[in-house]
Amino acid sequence: WFKEMCRRTERYQKARAKHARLAEEAREAQQDLYEAHVRLDNLGLHGAPMAKYQTARRRANELSASEKTALITMNEEREFLTKWDPFGG
Repeated sequence: WFKEMCRRTERYQKARAKHARLAEEAREAQQDLYEAHVRLDNLGLHGAPMAKYQTARRRANELSASEKTALITMNEEREFLTKWDPFGG
């Protein structure tokens, strides 16, 4: 029972760390997207700045989705950690 709880705690800690890392990356990507949007407003909507904006938007969306998936996984691991009955009841 003790080893199983240690394993589950370790899995939860890893999921929590992954979520924290992805949340930071998503936050940075949103900042990059904002900066690209500001540059577009200043330069106009055409050419290379638009391509950079679209790339930044795609990256921000992907990282945001990854962060949300990691949050779901972390919550599942936390629930799994707290709802286990070693006596099978």
